[in-house]
Amino acid sequence: MKYEQFEEAIKNADGDRKKYLKTMEAFTCMNFDFRPEYRALFEKAADIDEFDDMLFEDKENYKTTAAWAHTAIHRVEDPITLLEPTLVKEIEPPEDNVIVLKRGVDDMYDLHIEMPKKQPITKMYVFEDGEWNREFGILKITLQGSYKFEGETLSGFHDVIYAGDAVVFEHWKMDSHGRRVKAQFYAPDGYEERL
Repeated sequence: MKYEQFEEAIKNADGDRKKYLKTMEAFTCMNFDFRPEYRALFEKAADIDEFDDMLFEDKENYKTTAAWAHTAIHRVEDPITLLEPTLVKEIEPPEDNVIVLKRGVDDMYDLHIEMPKKQPITKMYVFEDGEWNREFGILKITLQGSYKFEGETLSGFHDVIYAGDAVVFEHWKMDSHGRRVKAQFYAPDGYEERL
């Protein structure tokens, strides 16, 4: 498949299909050509639908990319289930969707994090760096230290992320200099409209 074929597919599409393809183009192309990391997939594909299928199936290489998230969101009701957390736990919905992290025996050290009230938080996930896709949630805060949530002890650096009916803790992997190995940069609002 050539870039011109992709452009033609967008031109001939309408409605939601056109919107989907234009977003995929933004994630996979630049300067009227394919981005290097997607070129091999495009060149193997006969058309955009085959590219889409190949991208989705190659989770190992693309699971943290915006393009993979884009196709997953349109294929699966809860795309987080496609990923590999180190912990999944059903939880009681917190009052007013405010999660409370315990940081000691005294309540005065507790940390209260308000989540959007679009739907109640009923699940907790923990992911290691490189296993979470930032497009599936909204970063609320980054924490360092040791704290407890729903009976689980979390230590080190964690991003705390709102993801629809779930709260996600992404554990940072640090190098020998104390720097994060695989940082992900969040858009200001993430996919808040979808969530």
